[in-house]
Amino acid sequence: MMFVIFISFTLSSITIINGVHFRGGMITWEPVSSVTNASPNITLLIHQRYAWSRSHIPCTQTNIFNRDLIGDYSFNPIVCLSSSTQCNSADYNSQRISSDVYCTDINLILGISSSSRSQSLSLRNNTKLVLAFKGNDSWLSLTYGSPAGEGWSLPVFIDLTLRPGIGINHSPTSTMPLRINIPIGILTSIEIPMSDNNVNDVIKCRWAKSAGTINGLSVDECAGACHSYTLPSTVQLRTFTKNRCQLNVTLPYVGYYIVALQIEDFSSNSSTIALSSVPLQFVLYGFDSYNTRTTCMTPPRITNMSPFPTSNGGNISVTVNGQYYGVIVAQTGCVNDTETYIANFITKSPSAMKTSSFPYAQNNTSQYSMELQWTPTIDQLGSTLTFCAIAIDVNDYSSDPFCVNFIVGPEITTTTDTTSTVTVTTTVTTSTLMIMTTSTTSTVVATTTATTSISTTETTTITTSQVVTAITSALSSDDGRILALGLGLGLPLILLISLLA
Repeated sequence: MMFVIFISFTLSSITIINGVHFRGGMITWEPVSSVTNASPNITLLIHQRYAWSRSHIPCTQTNIFNRDLIGDYSFNPIVCLSSSTQCNSADYNSQRISSDVYCTDINLILGISSSSRSQSLSLRNNTKLVLAFKGNDSWLSLTYGSPAGEGWSLPVFIDLTLRPGIGINHSPTSTMPLRINIPIGILTSIEIPMSDNNVNDVIKCRWAKSAGTINGLSVDECAGACHSYTLPSTVQLRTFTKNRCQLNVTLPYVGYYIVALQIEDFSSNSSTIALSSVPLQFVLYGFDSYNTRTTCMTPPRITNMSPFPTSNGGNISVTVNGQYYGVIVAQTGCVNDTETYIANFITKSPSAMKTSSFPYAQNNTSQYSMELQWTPTIDQLGSTLTFCAIAIDVNDYSSDPFCVNFIVGPEITTTTDTTSTVTVTTTVTTSTLMIMTTSTTSTVVATTTATTSISTTETTTITTSQVVTAITSALSSDDGRILALGLGLGLPLILLISLLA
């Protein structure tokens, strides 16, 4: 039996060489089916999502609708960092997956292209592999520090050993946006959301290292994004019980900074052996909070999504080929300040979801909205796809992320059977015919002075789609029978009358 594993990467790119364009990403994975010891192969889903400078990796609404692939090269595969023996015995080298993923979001104001994709991968049971998305080009230009050696490296550790009572492990994941705005000169605490399908696992975060160790293998986990030269030395990363990860940072200058982390899961709080390890790398933008366009210094917040009032973290059910229309609503931090407004939304969307390019004001001038439009496709059936948004006001203050989960169900088809009765009544008297019809009943009456009469009633059950055809056919055939009946009875009557005369 074969099983599938899915690995996730976060990225958005286009075919470019020697550019300054990478803006972060994430890779995660999960098994598709339950597994037994007898299973020779395991099928996984590999999830990737990335962000790029739109000037180097262009993306349009047409690309989003068509689910076009974008990436750093036309085919830049996820490489296997484990030994060649391990990579070959696991069957990875024969089916390497691409880092090209679907264009999902564009932000015209910030100049960002974003993308994501889930791809299936079948590996041998009990496999332990370290894969990575690596690039030789550069991150975006940084205000603080300089990426050493440039480039990027996002490694992911996959362990397909069966866990007693659990089966194959699921890697942890995060809905963390790939860009966060924070004011300079102010200590800011950023909560890194983390979750795991194995609910009893302990999730921890740590800094990615230029000489890290994953499953005994020495790995460059961050390339040009290691925190020792992209963040101030005062930055702190704290991991807590109950799966909490917190970044405490004071940015000194306006501009861009990089955060590179590894998120790992453990069987218990005391365990030091990671069950899996996934990369999360994103950008911080420091803005000048002392020189803003208005006096409002309270961040905005996203209040809800409609038409189904949905709170942060809620679920929305959708169906394959069923159109979803939604509106996400944000409110400024200063309700009575008419000069402060929502200037932008940063989104993380399922593939092929269309979003409005700019916020528009509600009747209440402190509330602003963005429209969503989406028709799930058959390959998304059975998936739970997360949409996240951040609202940014005119002063660059940003809201907390607001996320909902779309649960994709099967297409709904409706077949309605309707019974229609067609009644034909015939009375023969003369050769003169009068026809009265409605949409469902045809009544044919022939009148003469003779005393002979014939009455027939026919009942036909038809479906809705056949109503017009059935009625038309019934009328045509009845007319023919009526004419034949009139001739068949009328001519003998005339002959009889002539003989009697």
